[in-house]
Amino acid sequence: MPKSNAVFNAEAKQVLSVKWKDGSTSEIPWTQLRAACPCAECANLHGDADPLRLKLAPNTHLVSVAYVGNYAVQPRWGDGHNAGLFTWNYLRELAGLLTAPQ
Repeated sequence: MPKSNAVFNAEAKQVLSVKWKDGSTSEIPWTQLRAACPCAECANLHGDADPLRLKLAPNTHLVSVAYVGNYAVQPRWGDGHNAGLFTWNYLRELAGLLTAPQ
């Protein structure tokens, strides 16, 4: 059994493939991953921001993924955006393996 989780950018399927340390695998579509970006800039796209401010749709082409210590990954998107840190628990939640805390 692997000691840690691993990610793979599956470009042909346009998903982030996550290999969990228990041996199971999850696939998270790029569009879902980008829509769930937890950074402050993207939070304005999700929340009650200024309705008169024009916002462009975010680029959903995943260019690369970097590991951040042992606790998260940092996607880099086609438009250069890379501010979101996705913890392993958050990725599990996005993959439907955990429920969000209430």
